[in-house]
Amino acid sequence: MTIMREVICIIFVICFGFMKVTYVYSQVKKDFNMLLSSNGFGAVVFSTVKRKIVAFFPSIYKQYDEKTPPVTSILRGLDYIIDINNNSIKLSDTTLVDVNYIPGTGIVKAIFRTNDIDINLYVFSSFLISSPSFIVKIEVFTKERGILSVIRSLSYSGRFEVKALDEKNLGQYIQVSKDSTILFQLSSIKDDNEKIYIYDYVIASESIDVCKNILNFYLSDSKDALESEMSFWSDWHKETKIPNNLSKDQLDLYKQSLAFIKMGQVREKSKGYGQILASLPTGVWNIAWVRDGVYSIIALILSGHYKEAKDALTFFFESDTGYYKNYFYNGTNYGIGMDYKISVCRYYGSGKEESDDNGNGPNIELDGFGMVLWAFSEYVKKSEDAIFLSKYSNLVYNYVALPLMRNVDEFGYIRPDSGPWERHIKDDGYDGAKRFSYTLIMAIKGLEELYSILKYPDLESTKNTLKKTFLSHFIDEKLRHIFESYEHIRRGIPKYIGGSTVEAINFGIVDKETALKNLEAYEKYLGIRNKSERYGFMRNLDGGWYDSQEWVIIDLRIASAYRKLGLKEKAKNIVNWIEKRALNAFYMIPELFSNDEKAEFKGAVPMLGFGAGAYVMYLWGY
Repeated sequence: MTIMREVICIIFVICFGFMKVTYVYSQVKKDFNMLLSSNGFGAVVFSTVKRKIVAFFPSIYKQYDEKTPPVTSILRGLDYIIDINNNSIKLSDTTLVDVNYIPGTGIVKAIFRTNDIDINLYVFSSFLISSPSFIVKIEVFTKERGILSVIRSLSYSGRFEVKALDEKNLGQYIQVSKDSTILFQLSSIKDDNEKIYIYDYVIASESIDVCKNILNFYLSDSKDALESEMSFWSDWHKETKIPNNLSKDQLDLYKQSLAFIKMGQVREKSKGYGQILASLPTGVWNIAWVRDGVYSIIALILSGHYKEAKDALTFFFESDTGYYKNYFYNGTNYGIGMDYKISVCRYYGSGKEESDDNGNGPNIELDGFGMVLWAFSEYVKKSEDAIFLSKYSNLVYNYVALPLMRNVDEFGYIRPDSGPWERHIKDDGYDGAKRFSYTLIMAIKGLEELYSILKYPDLESTKNTLKKTFLSHFIDEKLRHIFESYEHIRRGIPKYIGGSTVEAINFGIVDKETALKNLEAYEKYLGIRNKSERYGFMRNLDGGWYDSQEWVIIDLRIASAYRKLGLKEKAKNIVNWIEKRALNAFYMIPELFSNDEKAEFKGAVPMLGFGAGAYVMYLWGY
């Protein structure tokens, strides 16, 4: 598609400051260069490099279903031209002095400066609007007087015509398709003596009439959009439970981590409602994996945000699954073998089960079943939601617990699956279904937690069988190291070491001696120490580049294990490193740091369950 450029001009004459224009560059030096705001419907992206809005996604997930193309940005760029007494400059050509989130919110605040004028730019996708949308507030400060005009500079994909809404040309719209429209509406300029300010509203919906109705929420009631959004986040955080003894930086990072999870929960009214993505659209993993979602759910539960946790669990139970009941490879059925309710891998935005196939078969993962049992039980116990328990207990038992238990063989092993690192079914040396410790650990945890609320005898007996199998056959008798999978035994030390096994420590499945032996092994074989302040870990030793980078989820879960064992200094060393990096990246916790001295942000940014969620869990000692 060609990129069409359209400059939309709305000019207001007011008394304002005269200035001489100069062109300068950004003073913001961070480890990441994009900030994103989402309301669960759409997402807007601000670039610190281009110093302007560079993307607007009409949905926050990657793809609605297998029949539709991946979601792409509607906009290529949105900039503003400030003209004072015929001296014009693009906002992106002024100095970007500072930019960050207002902590604990989805509101991005950027401060620009040029000579005698200061400009604040606020960008946010409002949770008060149930549609893909974002709002821009521009505040201009100056002591001098003069004539001001504001001009919107817009670039977008496609051969579309920008049409005026009215004779004053205050609003324009683009008809993207027969059922998709984008409205742009500038408010009138207001002067409160200290500053001049103006709002720009951008709304996407199925028709121009719907867009207008949404816009009227703000325009007809004289609401101040920024103040309203600040109030929304303030009210939301009234429910936030705060761990003890947090520093100011930790509190800001904690609240922002929760805000990211909130922004990553889909709110579209469909079967996809409530799903929590692994990352936001600035990352590559804006897809709802079961595993990532559960870590986010646990974080929401611990922090007191039961509604969002409940919505995410409801999504699991109401989603469109069951497509891998049978999957045969070389005469073996790697499918679930019966009706089930939890995706074997991840979900489309529509709520339909998805599993990718790289030529070695799909990912069919069983760890998600145990994880959902854990999250469901944790929610019921913490929230005391008896109605939710009554509504879903039979479904959880029959379509989550039973399918998991039916995949335990006569020897007490869970049959081979794709595991936490998504090893496709066919074995090529890298891929290949195995009996992963992580799957077994999550099954033990999930069945134990579900038994605590349902008291069904088969839940406890199966849990006991699996725990006995794990302790007897998945741990090196001499060294006490946990094998990443049963099949890893033949690879020997250190190839059988894997960071995901740390959850056996966090869940109290192994004794203290075994826990300490494994923490020593993680340090020795998985540890990354190429910077004096760095305390990080790879995820395993039998993969490629991706596996051998520093994995933040492994860092944080190992830190939690150290903390549980009273090794607080070791835990702090790991977490201080992550906190320092996140605070220099707009509170964003990445999927990876590169395994070199640069320790660059790699993979998806920000990660939600594997980043923000795991950080919240650590702060709660979980």
